[in-house]
Amino acid sequence: MPSHDGHEEPEPRSAFDGTQFLLEPPGPRRRQIDNEDGEAVLLVVLPRRGPSLLPRRLAAFYDVRTDERLIELRPERGSTHCLVDAEGALLARFELSLLAGRWTARDSQGRALATAAVLPRYRALAALGRGRWGRNVVLSVAGLLAGVLARRSPEFDGHHLLDLSPDTGNRLDRRIALALAILAG
Repeated sequence: MPSHDGHEEPEPRSAFDGTQFLLEPPGPRRRQIDNEDGEAVLLVVLPRRGPSLLPRRLAAFYDVRTDERLIELRPERGSTHCLVDAEGALLARFELSLLAGRWTARDSQGRALATAAVLPRYRALAALGRGRWGRNVVLSVAGLLAGVLARRSPEFDGHHLLDLSPDTGNRLDRRIALALAILAG
């Protein structure tokens, strides 16, 4: 976009731009998400909920700068959730497989978009350099590594670090990755 002096001004960054996001750990109803520059970009609001055997959550993601609701994670039947944009269009549907310890994101036609799983494969996680395997969730797209969620990372004062730097081709939609981080975190 040209400015008053004729030079091109960079487009403002979206709240979902970036490869690393720092999430406050579970607990507070309002959780801030920072980008790799340390800027607060999103606010996730989780309602109060009672104890449940199923991990049912509802989360709304707001742009910190504009207070605009960008996406919403809604519970459906069983342990299924859907992610919708501000207009209500379906972005993904998430299914939990308790036996496999894995969340799977699917599109509206049921095709797998991504998975998030705790993998007890020491060799694979040691290569990522993210500490103990039990604290990590590996995100993948079509069987390829797309990112790692380091839960309660001691390097970041107990916050969760969602590192999507392995996804150099941006195969994983950042909105879906952040929803998986909330569900799996």
